[in-house]
Amino acid sequence: MRTASPAVVTGRAVVALASVAVIGLSGYGWSLLSQAQAHMTTELCLSHVCS
Repeated sequence: MRTASPAVVTGRAVVALASVAVIGLSGYGWSLLSQAQAHMTTELCLSHVCS
């Protein structure tokens, strides 16, 4: 059985950490967007065009 070289193991660890960071930051951004939309007041823009 062959074992992976240290460079391969390090590379895989870096990719795994980067993946976790991207998923975590995506969740953080999604929560910020949800909070911003919850505090936002909207109305139909078309009502201004038609009147």
